[in-house]
Amino acid sequence: MKSENDYKNILHDMGSHPFFIHYHSGEQIHMYRKYCSSNPYPKLIIDATGSIIKNFYKFNLEKTRSIFLYEAIIYDEVNEQSTTLTNMLTERHTTISIFNWLAKWLSCNIPQPRQTVCDQSLALLSAITQCFTQYSSLQNYIQVCGDLLTDQIPNNSHWVPKCFIRIDVAHFIRLASKWPPQNPNTPNTRSEERRV
Repeated sequence: MKSENDYKNILHDMGSHPFFIHYHSGEQIHMYRKYCSSNPYPKLIIDATGSIIKNFYKFNLEKTRSIFLYEAIIYDEVNEQSTTLTNMLTERHTTISIFNWLAKWLSCNIPQPRQTVCDQSLALLSAITQCFTQYSSLQNYIQVCGDLLTDQIPNNSHWVPKCFIRIDVAHFIRLASKWPPQNPNTPNTRSEERRV
């Protein structure tokens, strides 16, 4: 399929053990370049969902694990519309697999995003950190951001991340809404532990 004329410039990497496909078109690359030319701080929104693709048998032998659709989009505030730039279907949800997808897309001679928005997936956050910032780990990135906020690093320093990573508010609120309510009469065990 990858070598067919209809798909050879769209399917960029694929495999079956584990199953994955990276895909985007030349038109999507052109749209992103155009977006970056008019936005000094290009923002990429990355999300994944597992509710779209059904598991299937690979070569009629082995059934796939859960397949997620990963999507990277931009939002045009002037025209109030979103545009998908690149996608990945995969049954592997690791930092390395997400990094490989983003790095393959970034290797198309395109500008790096200056900020990204995603959910709290540690694999996704780590892959974004390694691909779009100068830091090799999420922990290092968080430490530097903390140092910037507390003025331990000047904001014109070379340590300032090349891309800022933001957590999507909707995902955070959804997570926070699942927290169990704290009983005001129940002592906070963490504060009790600190006193001991």
